[in-house]
Amino acid sequence: MSDKSVMTTSQAPHAVNVVYQKQALRTLHKFIVHAGWGQNYQMPLHAGDTMKWSRWSALTAVTTPLDEVNDPNPILATRTDLSVSMKSYGAWMKLTEWLQMTGMGSTQATLATLLSKQMTLSLDTLVRDVLAGSYSYSTCSNGSGTATLPNKTDIDTIVKTLYSAGAEMITSRMGAASGQGTSPLSAAFIGIMHTNGMNRLKKVAGFTEVKNYASPGQAYPYEFGATGMVRWILTNNGYTSGDTYYAPILGQGAYGEVRMKSGSNPLIYKSPEQSPSPLNMYGTLGWKMPFASRLLNNLLIHVMRHTV
Repeated sequence: MSDKSVMTTSQAPHAVNVVYQKQALRTLHKFIVHAGWGQNYQMPLHAGDTMKWSRWSALTAVTTPLDEVNDPNPILATRTDLSVSMKSYGAWMKLTEWLQMTGMGSTQATLATLLSKQMTLSLDTLVRDVLAGSYSYSTCSNGSGTATLPNKTDIDTIVKTLYSAGAEMITSRMGAASGQGTSPLSAAFIGIMHTNGMNRLKKVAGFTEVKNYASPGQAYPYEFGATGMVRWILTNNGYTSGDTYYAPILGQGAYGEVRMKSGSNPLIYKSPEQSPSPLNMYGTLGWKMPFASRLLNNLLIHVMRHTV
């Protein structure tokens, strides 16, 4: 028979039975891929906030022979100017002085990591939305069972469209290897697909998984595989609209990104002594980044819209 006069934790809860795990659980982050394939520029300090690109039209072939005495008429080159103005993006947290005095030493470093990854995700999402807005797009119409599923016919049609427009491929050819079951890869455009489409992508005729590349070590981060002349990168930050997924297929120079050149870290920490609090009650930790992205040539990108 138990002694009911004994004091237990039911009557007097205490902190002894609470152990705080110093190693925080892993935070789930998005796969950052959209901001990796554009032309990257840094705006010099004190040079304004607008970047201008100039795109010159290719000259046409000359098929008329010269005569013996007369010069041909001079020709003109045509130029298109493309501009984008940077905007500033950022976020911050208040950290109380009490937290910093009494909390774990690793808390601030963890929060700094979270903010840093938030900054990268924000830039990636801004680029993603720019790519999704390309007026060069098509919806899959040759899928098996459901016409709008990813398929070889629609992907090959997009490759032909880019190739015919003069788009240059991003990756070089990967030669054959001696490993059993491995495959060489042709030079390729880069495709970016939402992770929800990965199982359908595997069913595309001729799909080659990264593990079967002739040189798997040359794969890009988050690369999933290749279909013909497109190497596919997966992201859980892909653009969607309802049940429709947007998978941009990119050639060289399709878009540009511009940041402000600065030697300072975009992460900003102010101690309680530096904060506006009269009693040094809190400090701040945050990030700020001037940034802009825009399409430079819609002929060098084609967005494949599909379902999964």
